[in-house]
Amino acid sequence: MLTVFLVPMAKMMPAVIRLHLFLIILLGCVVANAEEQLKKLYFQYNDKVVIWITNKPCLDKRINKQYPYFAMATRVDGEAMPGCYTHIDDNIKIQWIGGDFSIFPANVFLIPLLKGDV
Repeated sequence: MLTVFLVPMAKMMPAVIRLHLFLIILLGCVVANAEEQLKKLYFQYNDKVVIWITNKPCLDKRINKQYPYFAMATRVDGEAMPGCYTHIDDNIKIQWIGGDFSIFPANVFLIPLLKGDV
């Protein structure tokens, strides 16, 4: 319905105004479809491993219904193990892609890393 009014109005507008209107609409579409900013929280599991949880969607189709968000364990040697997680009460349950799972209190992901750590 709105298109019925906009098309004749656009034909009557000067080219410069049409261009500006198009750019404004395009910018609105880009902003509306912008990806949510990636957020990460981490937990220093020990002196060799840091576990990250993010707001990025889990990409593993087998488990992403039950564990909707992406997690990653990273070792100091650069090795990484991906997983997906969910929250259960005050805990974070991570299902590792290899088949194991881990459960941690959610508040451990709010403690900052020590300087010089992983």
